[in-house]
Amino acid sequence: MEVAIVLSRHNSRKEARMLISAAKTLGERKISLWYFSNSIEGMNKLPVDDIIWMPISEDFLPYQLLPALKERYDEFSPDVLIFADDYTGNNLAVELSYYINGTYIKGVTDIKKLFSGYLFAKRVYGLHLESQREYNSPPYLLSIAKDSFEEIRGDGLPNIKKIKNTTFKASRNRKFIIHKKEKDRDLADFEVVLIGGRGIGSKNNAKSLVYLAKLMGAGVGATRPAIYNGWFDLSCLVGASGKSVSPKLCMVFGASGCMPLLLGIKKSQKIIAVNIDPYAPIFDNCDVGLVDDCNKVIKSLIERFESCGSNRSELVHKDFKVK
Repeated sequence: MEVAIVLSRHNSRKEARMLISAAKTLGERKISLWYFSNSIEGMNKLPVDDIIWMPISEDFLPYQLLPALKERYDEFSPDVLIFADDYTGNNLAVELSYYINGTYIKGVTDIKKLFSGYLFAKRVYGLHLESQREYNSPPYLLSIAKDSFEEIRGDGLPNIKKIKNTTFKASRNRKFIIHKKEKDRDLADFEVVLIGGRGIGSKNNAKSLVYLAKLMGAGVGATRPAIYNGWFDLSCLVGASGKSVSPKLCMVFGASGCMPLLLGIKKSQKIIAVNIDPYAPIFDNCDVGLVDDCNKVIKSLIERFESCGSNRSELVHKDFKVK
């Protein structure tokens, strides 16, 4: 694992030490500093393996550094590039990620090494919550949130290489291809809606619910806890602060039945709830209740609908008595 830290002259030595500390959590073999500045003073004793110094004396905009940055990437091809979470760092990271087909993650607050990849954490929902997501397809381009890592101590004797005749000032003209995305069908338009709650338990189980919905021709909704865990997209939120639905059939899997959710589904013609807790409030507000592991029920329904061929719509009406 090779890591390159990209900094320019407006970044401080304190910021550099914090980014080196973040790089150390990756379990790297080699750390390089790619530095854009008219002087290397103050950075030449940082505890890194080498420093690629690219002198630039005039004021610059981020896009002007991009050609030189791309040249260094083509030369060294590091697995991870680390940037400061500022205007220059984020602009360089997002533009370079486009050219090298990398994964850009802004404002990383924590890094954990896993067996098959990394777990990167960042603040979400107006910085009130922290989201963690696993990644296993480098290269990664990370901007590190301010003060998220302790500054590394001590000095080093890095090998310093000065790059002369560095290419700056890329053209402002860029060609972008815009692909129109088909508009998602509104949840209110479905006759059948499946809703996942905290009891779903994982991202993989959420994918099973989405697959079941596809088999049934149903829409997918979710409770706030399931969305905050990162299992469903925010657009799936059903409840007082999300969408209200009024389908012919609403099936609720693994949700306790708190008031915000009940307000969002109360107009449903028929509500079927599955929950492992026999005292869950959802059972006082549904037409049919099943005390069971919701993921086992989802698996059984998938098998049922996979085996019925093309008559799935008829099966929905028959099995669940939907009029």
